[in-house]
Amino acid sequence: FFLFHWRQLDFPIMATKKSKSIKDAKGKDKWDPIPNLKWNEKSTVELKDLVTQMELDRDSYCKKRNSVQVELGSIQSYNEITQERTRRLDMETEKIDLEIENCIEDNSVELQVYEQKKFFLNY
Repeated sequence: FFLFHWRQLDFPIMATKKSKSIKDAKGKDKWDPIPNLKWNEKSTVELKDLVTQMELDRDSYCKKRNSVQVELGSIQSYNEITQERTRRLDMETEKIDLEIENCIEDNSVELQVYEQKKFFLNY
């Protein structure tokens, strides 16, 4: 009961402590989530609405971030699979190139043998 009525009361907001914030060269804050918002002039209801809106925004950003992470994971796995396939294809082409070179060498050796046979037969 007390908590319900306490939330409805409009207490004056205490002065905030000065905190060290990151400032740029001009002395202005670099990051302000909601620009031009005067927190002290807002009522508790407006602040609660603002907090709920910010929570909804945070949830939507988290969902977007998760979907982007899932997409990144699928892209990375596709990249790994593609690299593995290209490695396999490169190995297969090297194997085929070696077979071709061996066949050419064998063919040249056979040609030399036949030429020698021909020479001996002609001699």
